[in-house]
Amino acid sequence: MIKNVYLGNTVTEAATRVGVLTPTASRWIGRWNDGAVDGLRPEFSDGRPPKLDEHQREKFREVLEQHQPLTTHEIQRLIEDAFEVSYAYRHFLRILKYL
Repeated sequence: MIKNVYLGNTVTEAATRVGVLTPTASRWIGRWNDGAVDGLRPEFSDGRPPKLDEHQREKFREVLEQHQPLTTHEIQRLIEDAFEVSYAYRHFLRILKYL
């Protein structure tokens, strides 16, 4: 797409050729002009921060060890009571997997 612009096509023509919208093509050209190939690499964020930080997760592990055995629903309530954080049940099960 960028090569097409440098060969003389308009942004709209180059965008049409590669099947993207003109605003997307303009954004790509701007990123190319700002940083060449590195400017075109996607920038992924780390995502949403966890509801429990590392210290809280460690404390939660300790609480779990003291209150064995518990059902998953009891553990979920324990998190809500101790840390005032709630999770959807399916996500909560994923969290338990990594503790």
